Parts: sequence; C-alpha cells; structure tokens
Amino acid sequence: QKGVRLFADTTPELDTNVEALLEADLEADPETSQLDDADQAGTSGYSKNTIRTIRILDTAAQADNIQPSDASAQEAESLSFNKIAHEARRDDAVTLFFELLVLKSRDFIDVSQSAPYEDVQIVPRPKLRQAASSIA
Repeated sequence: QKGVRLFADTTPELDTNVEALLEADLEADPETSQLDDADQAGTSGYSKNTIRTIRILDTAAQADNIQPSDASAQEAESLSFNKIAHEARRDDAVTLFFELLVLKSRDFIDVSQSAPYEDVQIVPRPKLRQAASSIA
C-alpha cells in the first residue's frame, strides 16, 4: 500500500502525569466510560493508537501555532483532518478518524464538519496539550 504510516508498531510510554489525567477522566464520569476490563488492565486505559493520535494532533497544532481552546470548533482556530491525513495510508486515515471520535468523547478535542463528506475541523482542548506534554 502507498502512503505514509501514521500508526507504527512502536508507542511512546506514558509518564505518571498523563496516567493521572486519564484516570481522573474515568473517575469523573464512570457511567460513560467505554473501557472494558481488558482496556483497564493496561497502564493508561487508552490504546496505543489513541496515545499516538494525541501526539499527532498536538504536534500538528504546535506546527500551525494553534493554541488549545475551550471554544467550539466553529469559533476557534482549528486543524484540518484532510491536511493531517493527506498522505496517510487509507487504513491509517480510518484509524485516525476513529481516534478523533474517542478523543472527542473524552473532551480532548472538539470537532465540526460543515456538511457530509466535507473536511473535519479539529480544535485541541487544554486536556490534549496536558496529555501530550506528559508522553515520554
């Protein structure tokens, strides 16, 4: 397959700060936790692809000088899904999209899309930057 790999086999390790942030997220609303017992057995409760997506989005935001915001995706500066996934392999673009949904459900990002099949705009939240800065 042609394209750039976004999700390689190696994953950065988490330090205790991001683990505490992720655990606090679970404790805040355990009713909506989508983690099953197998996921909870890991050190963070998040998949390696979710962790990698945190790093990808934070790196892209810093490169574009986009600051984390609590504003909605329509009101704040945003990243473009199409720009991030432009040269990615198809399976990695699908994985990235799925991980955006995971991060949105955990309030790491806000997303918007003006119409079906249009570009998805991604606004990093402060929680994304906190998690990214804690990834070793």
